[in-house]
Amino acid sequence: MIKQKDLNTAEEFQYLGEYYYRLAVDMEDKGEPQKKIDASWSTASINFWQALTLGSTKAPLSLFKCFGQGLGVNKNDDVATLMYGTALQFTPKDCANNIKDENKPVIAKSMQPRIDELVKLVKQTHKQVPSEGISMEKVLDQMDKFNHAIKLPSGKLIQSCFTEKNIQDTKAKELKSKALDLTKNLPNYNKTTIATKNHNSKKINSITSRNGFGIL
Repeated sequence: MIKQKDLNTAEEFQYLGEYYYRLAVDMEDKGEPQKKIDASWSTASINFWQALTLGSTKAPLSLFKCFGQGLGVNKNDDVATLMYGTALQFTPKDCANNIKDENKPVIAKSMQPRIDELVKLVKQTHKQVPSEGISMEKVLDQMDKFNHAIKLPSGKLIQSCFTEKNIQDTKAKELKSKALDLTKNLPNYNKTTIATKNHNSKKINSITSRNGFGIL
Protein backbone atom coordinates (compact mmCIF):
# COMPACT_ATOMS: atom_id res chain seq x y z
CA MET A 1 0.00 0.00 0.00
CA ILE A 2 1.33 3.43 -0.97
CA LYS A 3 1.82 5.80 1.96
CA GLN A 4 0.20 9.24 1.85
CA LYS A 5 3.60 10.96 1.83
CA ASP A 6 4.49 9.10 -1.37
CA LEU A 7 1.42 10.37 -3.24
CA ASN A 8 1.59 13.40 -5.51
CA THR A 9 -1.04 16.01 -6.35
CA ALA A 10 -1.31 18.78 -8.93
CA GLU A 11 -1.41 21.36 -6.15
CA GLU A 12 1.85 20.10 -4.67
CA PHE A 13 3.70 20.23 -7.99
CA GLN A 14 2.26 23.68 -8.74
CA TYR A 15 3.41 24.91 -5.34
CA LEU A 16 6.92 23.60 -5.91
CA GLY A 17 7.03 25.17 -9.36
CA GLU A 18 6.02 28.55 -7.97
CA TYR A 19 8.60 28.25 -5.21
CA TYR A 20 11.48 27.51 -7.59
CA TYR A 21 10.29 30.14 -10.09
CA ARG A 22 10.39 32.82 -7.42
CA LEU A 23 13.68 31.50 -6.10
CA ALA A 24 15.25 31.83 -9.56
CA VAL A 25 14.08 35.43 -9.87
CA ASP A 26 15.45 36.17 -6.41
CA MET A 27 18.82 34.65 -7.34
CA GLU A 28 18.88 36.73 -10.53
CA ASP A 29 18.39 39.89 -8.50
CA LYS A 30 21.20 38.87 -6.14
CA GLY A 31 23.61 38.04 -8.97
CA GLU A 32 23.91 34.37 -8.08
CA PRO A 33 25.81 32.04 -10.48
CA GLN A 34 23.84 31.39 -13.67
CA LYS A 35 24.19 27.64 -13.18
CA LYS A 36 22.19 27.83 -9.96
CA ILE A 37 19.57 30.07 -11.56
CA ASP A 38 19.17 27.75 -14.55
CA ALA A 39 18.79 24.76 -12.24
CA SER A 40 15.97 26.53 -10.41
CA TRP A 41 14.21 27.47 -13.68
CA SER A 42 14.57 23.89 -14.83
CA THR A 43 13.04 22.50 -11.66
CA ALA A 44 10.20 25.02 -11.81
CA SER A 45 9.32 24.20 -15.41
CA ILE A 46 9.19 20.44 -14.86
CA ASN A 47 7.08 20.93 -11.72
CA PHE A 48 4.60 23.01 -13.71
CA TRP A 49 4.52 20.33 -16.41
CA GLN A 50 3.85 17.65 -13.80
CA ALA A 51 1.10 19.82 -12.30
CA LEU A 52 -0.52 20.20 -15.71
CA THR A 53 -0.48 16.47 -16.35
CA LEU A 54 -2.32 15.97 -13.06
CA GLY A 55 -5.02 18.45 -14.04
CA SER A 56 -3.85 21.77 -12.60
CA THR A 57 -5.78 24.74 -13.97
CA LYS A 58 -3.04 27.14 -12.81
CA ALA A 59 -0.22 25.36 -14.64
CA PRO A 60 -1.02 26.61 -18.18
CA LEU A 61 -0.26 30.24 -17.31
CA SER A 62 2.89 29.18 -15.47
CA LEU A 63 4.07 27.16 -18.47
CA PHE A 64 3.28 30.10 -20.76
CA LYS A 65 5.67 32.22 -18.72
CA CYS A 66 8.34 29.52 -18.99
CA PHE A 67 7.98 28.87 -22.72
CA GLY A 68 7.45 32.54 -23.53
CA GLN A 69 10.79 33.45 -21.96
CA GLY A 70 12.77 30.22 -22.36
CA LEU A 71 13.01 29.54 -18.63
CA GLY A 72 13.99 25.93 -17.98
CA VAL A 73 12.76 25.06 -21.45
CA ASN A 74 13.68 25.90 -25.02
CA LYS A 75 11.74 29.06 -25.91
CA ASN A 76 8.85 28.01 -28.13
CA ASP A 77 6.18 30.41 -29.39
CA ASP A 78 3.77 27.63 -30.37
CA VAL A 79 3.82 26.09 -26.90
CA ALA A 80 3.61 29.53 -25.28
CA THR A 81 0.55 30.40 -27.36
CA LEU A 82 -1.07 27.04 -26.65
CA MET A 83 -0.55 27.47 -22.92
CA TYR A 84 -1.72 31.08 -22.93
CA GLY A 85 -4.88 30.18 -24.83
CA THR A 86 -5.54 27.39 -22.36
CA ALA A 87 -4.87 29.71 -19.42
CA LEU A 88 -7.46 32.14 -20.78
CA GLN A 89 -10.07 29.43 -20.22
CA PHE A 90 -9.03 28.70 -16.64
CA THR A 91 -7.48 31.87 -15.17
CA PRO A 92 -8.63 34.81 -17.33
CA LYS A 93 -8.16 37.42 -14.59
CA ASP A 94 -4.54 36.40 -14.04
CA CYS A 95 -3.93 36.56 -17.79
CA ALA A 96 -5.39 40.05 -17.91
CA ASN A 97 -3.72 41.43 -14.80
CA ASN A 98 -0.31 39.74 -14.67
CA ILE A 99 0.85 39.81 -18.29
CA LYS A 100 1.71 43.01 -20.14
CA ASP A 101 -0.18 43.47 -23.40
CA GLU A 102 2.98 43.33 -25.49
CA ASN A 103 3.73 39.87 -24.11
CA LYS A 104 0.28 38.44 -24.82
CA PRO A 105 0.46 36.25 -27.94
CA VAL A 106 -1.98 36.56 -30.82
CA ILE A 107 -3.87 33.28 -31.05
CA ALA A 108 -4.28 32.09 -34.64
CA LYS A 109 -7.52 30.34 -35.61
CA SER A 110 -5.54 27.20 -36.41
CA MET A 111 -4.38 27.04 -32.79
CA GLN A 112 -7.86 27.17 -31.26
CA PRO A 113 -8.73 23.48 -31.84
CA ARG A 114 -5.47 22.50 -30.12
CA ILE A 115 -6.33 24.77 -27.21
CA ASP A 116 -9.82 23.27 -26.96
CA GLU A 117 -8.35 19.76 -26.90
CA LEU A 118 -5.92 20.65 -24.11
CA VAL A 119 -8.64 22.38 -22.09
CA LYS A 120 -10.79 19.25 -22.40
CA LEU A 121 -7.89 17.00 -21.38
CA VAL A 122 -7.05 19.10 -18.32
CA LYS A 123 -10.70 19.16 -17.20
CA GLN A 124 -11.02 15.39 -17.61
CA THR A 125 -7.78 14.80 -15.74
CA HIS A 126 -8.78 17.18 -12.96
CA LYS A 127 -11.87 15.06 -12.35
CA GLN A 128 -10.13 11.70 -12.70
CA VAL A 129 -7.03 12.14 -10.52
CA PRO A 130 -7.85 11.27 -6.88
CA SER A 131 -7.74 14.24 -4.51
CA GLU A 132 -5.30 12.37 -2.26
CA GLY A 133 -2.83 12.09 -5.15
CA ILE A 134 -1.15 9.37 -7.17
CA SER A 135 2.16 7.51 -7.11
CA MET A 136 5.21 8.82 -8.96
CA GLU A 137 4.94 5.92 -11.38
CA LYS A 138 1.46 7.08 -12.33
CA VAL A 139 2.68 10.67 -12.57
CA LEU A 140 5.22 9.52 -15.15
CA ASP A 141 2.43 7.76 -17.04
CA GLN A 142 0.43 10.99 -17.01
CA MET A 143 3.43 12.91 -18.34
CA ASP A 144 3.75 10.44 -21.18
CA LYS A 145 0.01 10.65 -21.88
CA PHE A 146 0.03 14.45 -22.12
CA ASN A 147 3.27 14.43 -24.10
CA HIS A 148 1.61 12.44 -26.88
CA ALA A 149 -1.85 14.01 -26.58
CA ILE A 150 -0.70 17.61 -27.10
CA LYS A 151 -0.38 18.29 -30.81
CA LEU A 152 2.02 21.06 -31.80
CA PRO A 153 2.00 22.59 -35.31
CA SER A 154 5.61 21.50 -35.79
CA GLY A 155 4.75 17.89 -35.03
CA LYS A 156 7.22 17.86 -32.14
CA LEU A 157 6.41 16.30 -28.80
CA ILE A 158 6.18 18.96 -26.14
CA GLN A 159 8.73 17.28 -23.88
CA SER A 160 11.34 17.70 -26.60
CA CYS A 161 11.11 21.43 -25.84
CA PHE A 162 12.37 20.98 -22.30
CA THR A 163 16.09 21.56 -21.90
CA GLU A 164 18.66 18.85 -21.29
CA LYS A 165 18.55 19.81 -17.62
CA ASN A 166 15.33 17.86 -17.24
CA ILE A 167 13.55 15.65 -19.78
CA GLN A 168 14.71 16.41 -23.31
CA ASP A 169 14.58 12.76 -24.45
CA THR A 170 11.12 11.48 -25.29
CA LYS A 171 11.79 7.73 -25.40
CA ALA A 172 9.79 6.18 -22.58
CA LYS A 173 12.64 4.55 -20.64
CA GLU A 174 14.96 7.53 -20.97
CA LEU A 175 12.15 9.91 -20.04
CA LYS A 176 11.23 8.01 -16.91
CA SER A 177 14.86 7.67 -15.86
CA LYS A 178 15.54 11.39 -16.21
CA ALA A 179 12.29 12.35 -14.51
CA LEU A 180 13.02 10.05 -11.59
CA ASP A 181 16.54 11.43 -11.24
CA LEU A 182 15.10 14.93 -11.12
CA THR A 183 12.37 14.21 -8.61
CA LYS A 184 14.81 12.50 -6.24
CA ASN A 185 16.33 15.91 -5.60
CA LEU A 186 13.03 17.67 -4.93
CA PRO A 187 12.05 18.41 -1.34
CA ASN A 188 9.42 16.13 0.17
CA TYR A 189 6.13 17.97 -0.10
CA ASN A 190 3.37 16.85 2.22
CA LYS A 191 0.88 18.27 4.64
CA THR A 192 3.43 18.34 7.50
CA THR A 193 6.00 20.41 5.60
CA ILE A 194 3.73 22.98 3.97
CA ALA A 195 4.05 25.38 6.92
CA THR A 196 7.84 25.35 6.61
CA LYS A 197 7.69 25.89 2.86
CA ASN A 198 5.28 28.78 3.22
CA HIS A 199 7.61 30.35 5.78
CA ASN A 200 10.59 30.04 3.45
CA SER A 201 8.67 31.44 0.50
CA LYS A 202 7.93 34.65 2.41
CA LYS A 203 11.53 35.69 1.73
CA ILE A 204 10.80 35.95 -1.98
CA ASN A 205 7.16 37.01 -2.09
CA SER A 206 8.13 40.65 -2.59
CA ILE A 207 8.93 39.95 -6.25
CA THR A 208 6.14 41.29 -8.46
CA SER A 209 7.39 41.36 -12.05
CA ARG A 210 9.88 39.83 -14.44
CA ASN A 211 10.17 41.32 -17.93
CA GLY A 212 6.46 42.06 -18.05
CA PHE A 213 5.48 38.43 -17.52
CA GLY A 214 4.61 38.89 -13.86
CA ILE A 215 5.43 36.56 -11.02
CA LEU A 216 3.43 33.51 -10.04
